[in-house]
Amino acid sequence: MALMPVCAIAQEGQRIYGKITDGFDPLQGVAVGVKGTSTEVFSDAGGMYEIFASPRDELVFSRAGMDTLHIVVEDVTSRLNIEMRRQVQELDEVVVTESKISMQKQLAMDYFTKPSIINTSFGYLDNEKSAYHFYVIDGEKINLAAPDIVSVIAARIPGARVRSNSTGERVVSFRGGAGSVSLMSQPVYEIDGVLYTDTPTWLPLNNILRIGVIPGLQAVWRYGAIATGGLVIINTRNSVHGLREEGSLERYDQARLRHNLASDNYLTPEDAAKSAPTYLVELANAQSESQAVDVIEGYAGAFSGDPNFWVECYKSLFEKWGPEPADSLLDSHGERFYSNPIYLRTLAFTYEHQRRPEKAHELYKQVLLLRPDYAQSYIDLANSYYGIGDHSKAYALLLRYLNLVDGDLVARDTVDLPVLLDNELVAVASVSGNLRTQSESVEPEGTRLFFTWSDAEAEFELQFVNPGNQYYNWKHSLQNDAARIYREKVHGYTSQEYLMDDSLPGQWQVRCTYYGNKKLSPTYLKMYIYRDFGQPSQTREVRTFRLDLKDVSRQLLTFSIGPKGVKLR
Repeated sequence: MALMPVCAIAQEGQRIYGKITDGFDPLQGVAVGVKGTSTEVFSDAGGMYEIFASPRDELVFSRAGMDTLHIVVEDVTSRLNIEMRRQVQELDEVVVTESKISMQKQLAMDYFTKPSIINTSFGYLDNEKSAYHFYVIDGEKINLAAPDIVSVIAARIPGARVRSNSTGERVVSFRGGAGSVSLMSQPVYEIDGVLYTDTPTWLPLNNILRIGVIPGLQAVWRYGAIATGGLVIINTRNSVHGLREEGSLERYDQARLRHNLASDNYLTPEDAAKSAPTYLVELANAQSESQAVDVIEGYAGAFSGDPNFWVECYKSLFEKWGPEPADSLLDSHGERFYSNPIYLRTLAFTYEHQRRPEKAHELYKQVLLLRPDYAQSYIDLANSYYGIGDHSKAYALLLRYLNLVDGDLVARDTVDLPVLLDNELVAVASVSGNLRTQSESVEPEGTRLFFTWSDAEAEFELQFVNPGNQYYNWKHSLQNDAARIYREKVHGYTSQEYLMDDSLPGQWQVRCTYYGNKKLSPTYLKMYIYRDFGQPSQTREVRTFRLDLKDVSRQLLTFSIGPKGVKLR
């Protein structure tokens, strides 16, 4: 594999390699660097690359015309197959009227959650999807200590210059306008749909919700010659921007289910089983224990280096022939798991599903030794103590992690992790009889769904379908929530939870669409279902799923919520 290094690379750290594509074809010339260092390589004609980095280093994948990707290296990172996306979607505006109306409504709905959207007199624009480039400044990032809007724009927009016009007024000019650099015109301003030719230095900065800046040539297409110097669009807090609820000024609530009816196009657990690897089909059809062992030996040559192969063979032997031959298989091949936290967790998930909590417990202790600075290590082991009935140790372990955070011995998260840890404490305290928490967020008779996945690189979408066949989606991917995945890597957790009350009784479904994990191995998803969460009557059940079929919606389970809690299927 031919690589073109920018500089000599010290072969230190772990080898990370893979193939970079645009989703279809390999990408040559993608720069792959370690952030904060001079280490950088480029992908070859086949999209292949190789680089060396250490855990918690940040890899940066960049190429002209493509969205830049940032991936934090973990202790287990080796193969990373990267799919890059283009920055510009051409012909965004060449659509039929009906589609344009639909697109505009969606942009209006997304206005308050996507700071890349600006409201203009000619409709909403999203600089992540527009056919031409422009800038958007979120009002939350404006320096309120700046003297005026001229300074704000100059500080945030590349190529902006502050100068004095013929009357001595401070104005801003942009490179890339229709005029020459030496004779740059000043931009026009559109404030809540009203056009101004003078700079609105009178506008209070704390009243600005969002600012959009369109360079001269693109602005001329919209406004004509008056916008030769560019266009500055200002959305203020005094005006109405974004979609509102019908008959009111309340922001449109996208959490309210309206017309999002779930499709019947998904795989049932039985359908998914039909797509199992050939060796699992043969194991399922084996008529004796010895025949099953022969099947495993026949495939061992091809799969001996894949720990997932041994996990699946173990599961098949356990389910059909009992624990003795299954445990014997792992006794012979278990060394493949001991140094890799992903595979230790995968096997531990499997033990939990099989109601063998003591065996899972030993593996979770090993993971904590390997990853003492990962929040997930403490969450996993605390849940394991819960599973073996030692609630006091579960509670103490969670407090131990919080003490590490308070002592600045591990990184502090201020977004998802604190709530998750608080509810973990609630779950343990509720059944302990002598432990208490300060949480007041728990509703009686509530249901808590807790998810954790084996591989931090896993990308997937969870879909919750209510008894009315309406759904809510949660997407875990770099494209949809790169910031969340970055936080997960920095703080070391791979979990998500959902709290549900009994206001919608009936049968619910949980579906999952798997998008891969940047390598060729499956990901394992574990799910805890807490009934009567936060109450002394709380119970917990566990399910584990192998995610391997990509880009296909798959039903994981159904459960009923009613007056007596949750019933699983």
